[in-house]
Amino acid sequence: MEREAVRLEGLPASPVSVLACGAEMKGGLSLFCEGLLHRSGDHGDLSDPAGLGRFLADARGLCRRAGSDPDIVAHDLHPACYSRAAAELFPGARRVAVQHHHAHVAAALAGRADGGEVIGVAFDGSGYGTDGTVWGGEFLSVSPGGWGRRGGLGRLRMPGGDAAAREPWRMGISLLHAVMGEAAFDAPLPPSRRAAAFRPALSAMLATGAFSPLTSSCGRLFDAVAAILGIAPEAQAEAEAAVELERRASLSHDRAAYRIAMRRGRGCFRADYADLVRGLIADIGRGLPVEVMARRFHNGIAEYVARGAVEIRRTRGCRAVALCGGAFGNRLLRGEAARLLSAAGFEPVEEERVPIDDLGLCVGQTWVALRPAAWKEM
Repeated sequence: MEREAVRLEGLPASPVSVLACGAEMKGGLSLFCEGLLHRSGDHGDLSDPAGLGRFLADARGLCRRAGSDPDIVAHDLHPACYSRAAAELFPGARRVAVQHHHAHVAAALAGRADGGEVIGVAFDGSGYGTDGTVWGGEFLSVSPGGWGRRGGLGRLRMPGGDAAAREPWRMGISLLHAVMGEAAFDAPLPPSRRAAAFRPALSAMLATGAFSPLTSSCGRLFDAVAAILGIAPEAQAEAEAAVELERRASLSHDRAAYRIAMRRGRGCFRADYADLVRGLIADIGRGLPVEVMARRFHNGIAEYVARGAVEIRRTRGCRAVALCGGAFGNRLLRGEAARLLSAAGFEPVEEERVPIDDLGLCVGQTWVALRPAAWKEM
């Protein structure tokens, strides 16, 4: 179902029309034409043939009602993303590939007339990165003149590939192994006990990277911590472990935070999880309630967000920050991060009419497609 068309200050009137294909797991698309943004509803997971069929029919319908084919089709950077199928319907259109997290930040800018550079903190489950790895915990700088990746969460292996997104214990052993090495398999923790039966294979995956791609995903980090705390399901629906971690954290008012160190290098900082893992293991050993440890983890991530923004401001002068991506649907994390950013003197950037999760990606893709200079990665 098509939503009511809107005008957004960051999408200026243009003779160019843009069909934006959005993402894959939350299939939403949009058509920008004559200054108005027409956005579809959620078509669900586009790997489902029925959902993809509705999605493609909606793309044709939007353009038919507008009376012309689009001049530009904007789509996700991932070469195998199902939503890119909509681009094949319009072979005469120019195609623009937009990196997933760049689009998340640009979506927040769609209601902003100011053309200055902003810091975008894009935390979610996954998105195809320009380096071919799985991104998902990114600090970007974005402006109409270009964008760049300035920092991120630490990168972890996903043992078993996509299976690691379905089975949180895999990310739990990955996080432990990243800090403890082979001793992770002998730790008296739920992921270690679950991994024991597969130790030779998992050890080889984590050591060599075989069938174990790297990811900086915030969603996978939340899975890992939930697994270590023993509250993650064996097999989860979308974000199930992260939702339970948030629920447990919301039951505590503890103000302590697990320290997440920041490693700087080559213009891009990264999180180091050694202190986080040691803090978790120490508190588990003390018998602290899960709720307290879950809260300390949330507080630690929020502090890292604020420190990352300060680091980018130091080098680039940005004073506006957009929090975007599905992980910031976590109200506890978003609220604490926003509080710390405000205390540090940052201006929030948000557009209430655009979803912060993947349903808003089509809007960000449109913002980028209308500004050729913004395509450039710097």
